[in-house]
Amino acid sequence: MLSAVITNAENGTTWDATKDLSLAANPNGAWSYRWFDSPSAMGNMTDQSADWCGAGLAAWGNGTVGSTPCVLKNNSGAAFAGWTPGVLGLHPGATGRQPVVTWTAPAAGNYTFVSSFTLVGSGGDGVIPSVTRNLGKDNIGLGNQYLQTIAPVREPLAAHVAIQFDMAYAPLAKKGFIPTTANCCAGYYRKDDWAKKHPIFDGLPSGGIMDLHYYRNIVPTDKVMMQMQNPDEAVAGAINACLDYASGLYVGVYKLGGGRFVINNLQILENLGTDPAAERLLRNMLNYLAVDENKPPEQLPADWNEKLIEIGYSKGAR
Repeated sequence: MLSAVITNAENGTTWDATKDLSLAANPNGAWSYRWFDSPSAMGNMTDQSADWCGAGLAAWGNGTVGSTPCVLKNNSGAAFAGWTPGVLGLHPGATGRQPVVTWTAPAAGNYTFVSSFTLVGSGGDGVIPSVTRNLGKDNIGLGNQYLQTIAPVREPLAAHVAIQFDMAYAPLAKKGFIPTTANCCAGYYRKDDWAKKHPIFDGLPSGGIMDLHYYRNIVPTDKVMMQMQNPDEAVAGAINACLDYASGLYVGVYKLGGGRFVINNLQILENLGTDPAAERLLRNMLNYLAVDENKPPEQLPADWNEKLIEIGYSKGAR
């Protein structure tokens, strides 16, 4: 869910992403609703519906109405899958395409904006909300918070400079996707969930098939990360080889420059404070990633700008 309010600090004119949503046209005044694959592949959404998927959701999308990515507002008058009535939302595409809400300054001046993002849905999805100036051009991040409110920011903008509220994805060249019902999880014969012996599972049952009594709250029922870049360390995942073959990851470790990061799809956040396994997994991840914290910073790789372009984070050196 997204909340974004922008105010002209000089004359008090206000733009509200939720209140201003309109299906009449795109762009709609200062607002536009866009899709984004990379700095060289992006455009306005062209399809709109006042009753997206028959759920009373007003939506802009790209392609068949009811498809994703899309920008939606819950006009149903009731909560929808945990989504509050009257609230704006962004739904990512299954193949990694991002929805983007864009506000473009109508004139030069000082503008204040406040925004917040809230994750709705179960299971991890690799989505990180972001606020960006001139997406695909400057790529200057003005804020990047997860499940928190971005503090008010006052920014002098030239006319026609755009602010984007979007969903950035993992820093991988091949980002993959998380299907609503993964192939490796469907059918009468269920998937096999596995976890390697690894510092992330230190002190926890691991080294083979996961104990679904112990991990019953942690393992997603029907979501795995599929067709993504191969990790440097595959830590946990699922396979199904009953009739065909499919597989995906729950936890993977990737190297980036002199550092590394973890991509996780286990339901850790949802179970903090209620399930000891979630607490232990989070502590283990933090301890594992902190092993090299006292090492001196490394120089950026010579191909760093090319790497940023490859993962869709930048248009290149400026």
